[in-house]
Amino acid sequence: MAEIVGAIFGALSCICGTPTCNCIDQHRNFNDDVDELRRKLDNLTSQKQDIESRIQEAEARRGQMVRQQVQEWLKQAEEINVKLQAFLEKVQGVKWYKRACLDRLVCRKINMVKEMLDKGSFPKGLVIERALAHGNIIPTENLVGQVSTKEEIWRYLMGDEVGMIGVCGIGGVGKTMIMKNLHNDLLRETRFEKVIWVTVSDRLNVFELQKKIADDMGQRLRDDEEVMMRAAALMEIMTRIGEECVVLPNNLEDLWIIEGRNMRSSLNKTVTLEMEANELRRCCIWDCEEIECVVELDSSSSSSLCCPVLDKLELLQLWTLPKLCEVVRAEGAATPSHIFSNLKTLIIEDCPGMRKLLPPELQQAFQNLEEIEVGNCKQMEEIIASSDSYASSDKFTFPKLRRLCLWYLPQLKSICSAKGVMVCDSIEKIQISRCQELKRIPVQLPLLDNGQPSPPPHLREINMDKDSKEWWESVEWDHKNLLHPFLKYFPW
Repeated sequence: MAEIVGAIFGALSCICGTPTCNCIDQHRNFNDDVDELRRKLDNLTSQKQDIESRIQEAEARRGQMVRQQVQEWLKQAEEINVKLQAFLEKVQGVKWYKRACLDRLVCRKINMVKEMLDKGSFPKGLVIERALAHGNIIPTENLVGQVSTKEEIWRYLMGDEVGMIGVCGIGGVGKTMIMKNLHNDLLRETRFEKVIWVTVSDRLNVFELQKKIADDMGQRLRDDEEVMMRAAALMEIMTRIGEECVVLPNNLEDLWIIEGRNMRSSLNKTVTLEMEANELRRCCIWDCEEIECVVELDSSSSSSLCCPVLDKLELLQLWTLPKLCEVVRAEGAATPSHIFSNLKTLIIEDCPGMRKLLPPELQQAFQNLEEIEVGNCKQMEEIIASSDSYASSDKFTFPKLRRLCLWYLPQLKSICSAKGVMVCDSIEKIQISRCQELKRIPVQLPLLDNGQPSPPPHLREINMDKDSKEWWESVEWDHKNLLHPFLKYFPW
């Protein structure tokens, strides 16, 4: 019965939008994928035992030492086996509504084991050592007028305050020369096991960039995998190579953080982007246990470095973040009015600690927002938070909002303040499912020339599950009778 209900929930989530729709097949195949992961782990254990037996024979016969690469493989295989056995126990009794999201994680684990199996062939033998190059010195010139900038970046690299640094700006100001000098200094620093120089062309080829990074680390990525799976595999490789790994790219448009083990409490505590870093368009953060907010603002200068990047951000997707409490946290600092000013899509799912989505003072920053999707956030109480500094009759205007999707928010009590209204005349689709505590929908209907209210001109449908019929009859919405023709119930 649970399997049937789980499949139904997967189909329900499809209506919420493209990201959840993609989960359906993974949800249905969850048990098969878990069984496949167990089989792959058994294969990995057998391969590890065979290699250990061959090593014992080789050492006894010739007295040779095991290659470093083989030792690392054996260590990694053991660590992976322990972690994934614990993972399998954890997901064994998982609730059906979490399976669609977890299936992605199971598939990534399967590919991780496949990669380990492929790497365990060792065609050059088990007892031949191979030293990996630390890196090559790049010819440079003496810095003129940029020493302080280099020193500031060096402090960040050597400290623990941030985990990534981007240096951006107009051409000809000396960025490349600073990076070359830093690269050479890092080669002399014993803290880093690998220092990689990567140059990204104006016409970025992500596939080639991934290959370049893997090649420089003496690793191999599968050519038959798509870009996202290669990115996950590359992240696993970089994590296993050593505790510290530095990659110096030239520009960045997409930032994907998946299973960020070293994520701090916020994005700008982990990533520092300096100067005019305005190329970032899409940011997706998935399955990071420690992150509490996306942007944390305080009185320090470093806290505002991330804001110029977010001016151009168009997509923000936050999935499975157990400690996430808010998108923007402002502690003793004014919130920049331009932050998120170009954001079009905001998707938040499976964030059980989040109670309020947006502070009211940020509403003006979201004038370009086209899609809002919030789902499976069990503590979510308000979409636009209440505030004593805002009058109860405030209007919250979202002129470009086309789609509003709210599902499985059992504690949701209001979309905005008690008597506030949302003006979103461009709305095309509204979906509300399993939000039984919501008493009022504050979407204001536009007025015709004669002063009479009218449905939004672009509205196509209002979707609800069949169990919400009674809720719909009781919910408050001005002139609700005008909206009945757009109402559609799910048949499940």
